[in-house]
Amino acid sequence: MNWFEANPKKTILFIILFLLVAPLIAAELFAKTYIHITQGRSAPLFYYSPQQNETTQARAESGCDLSFLDPLLGYSISECSGYPEKRQGGLVVYGGEPVPEAYVIVTLGGSTTDPFHMQVREDIQEKTWPYLLHQNCTPVEKCVVVNAGVGGYSSSQELFRLIRDGLMVSPDVVISLNGINEWYYYISDDYRRFPYVSRYQQDTFRALGGASLDGRSDVDRFGQRNTRILPNAQELFLVAMRKFRTLLTGADPVGAAFDPADFGLYFGFENKGPEALAPWEIWARNVTLMHAVAGAVGAEYRVVLQPTMGVGAWEPQADGDIELFENMRDNYLPQIRDFYTKARQACASMDFCIDGTDAFVGHAGELYSDARHPNAAGNKIIADLVWNALR
Repeated sequence: MNWFEANPKKTILFIILFLLVAPLIAAELFAKTYIHITQGRSAPLFYYSPQQNETTQARAESGCDLSFLDPLLGYSISECSGYPEKRQGGLVVYGGEPVPEAYVIVTLGGSTTDPFHMQVREDIQEKTWPYLLHQNCTPVEKCVVVNAGVGGYSSSQELFRLIRDGLMVSPDVVISLNGINEWYYYISDDYRRFPYVSRYQQDTFRALGGASLDGRSDVDRFGQRNTRILPNAQELFLVAMRKFRTLLTGADPVGAAFDPADFGLYFGFENKGPEALAPWEIWARNVTLMHAVAGAVGAEYRVVLQPTMGVGAWEPQADGDIELFENMRDNYLPQIRDFYTKARQACASMDFCIDGTDAFVGHAGELYSDARHPNAAGNKIIADLVWNALR
């Protein structure tokens, strides 16, 4: 008599467990293989636990993150306990209150400008370029710098940020450092179709409108959902349900097939077809509009086309910068170089545009914290460039 015959109850239990678990294991294996083949990468098998890097962990410990829902811009900086210089709406003020007699500079931009996003890094800390710009302008009586930068913002969000928040402090000068975040228009159909509705706004309103599964790509969701057990099988199941719903209703929440009207949504005129604006044209229009908005209230406006690794005449010299450059993704450089080629030509035709692409040429030492963000030394160069343009 073998073990199975001698233990009939345990045998039955084993068979039941096998019949329950084996399909789940098979489904996870199949899903991982399918997703990896079709998407290029997938979640780990059976269990997925998102890992925080040192920057995100430090940011979480500081109490500053981009967790506040902003109906106009998609998201904003949280309360940031422990930063007395912070004002409502994520504004940070260097040099005291922006009183009427003060010389007020408002800075706009993405994470390079953001007063909290990058300062948790050891090679940056508080030395963002707006902070260093304020140090440059301290000889000016009552010089105040109001930092309105927010990580991830494109020039489209900066435009709205200026109108809603930046003008409220009665600026004398508005400085926008941007360019690199226009790359989003290369990697997202929805960014290009609806350039004034951020991905985060689209996700929020898609959820409210019942556009199932938030419309993001299958791969992108792995880093943004809490799926831990059998992540590949769950993801493939949700994608299958989305496709089944699309088959029944004819409404697809993903990519070029997505029509907001199918879900009772309106994201504005679509930027598509032969007349669609290219990313550099969207940028040029936005900075031109910011120039007009600032001028309407008597403020000077300057846009700085920000330096970024892999673009322009600067070449990495220090070991750290060389390593960062060598590890850049292959598809990223052609896209960002295409944007900068056109944007630099547009910048040359604008009397309010400062081409900072080659600002690091002639400077030694490590200048980047990562391939997109300068370190404190790089930020000092940007601050000096801006200040010299204002004097």
